[in-house]
Amino acid sequence: MRGERLALIAAVHGFDDEAGVLRSTQLSLARSGGFWEHYNATTGEGQGTEHLSWTAAIVLDLLLARPGDTSVLTRISGERS
Repeated sequence: MRGERLALIAAVHGFDDEAGVLRSTQLSLARSGGFWEHYNATTGEGQGTEHLSWTAAIVLDLLLARPGDTSVLTRISGERS
């Protein structure tokens, strides 16, 4: 869950370029390895719990959010803008 939250936090706080990198990395990891609790930072191998619904939910949110649109991410993170 750590990486997914970083993408949300980065986008909410105006780090659009970093959020874009985290977004594409998260989607790539899910496409190639499935929905894991977390991924190895060096190898990208899925670790922890397999078929984790939180990761699947984050992928759906990332796919539905338009680049630069933080309104969806703000609602998800519970922060107010």
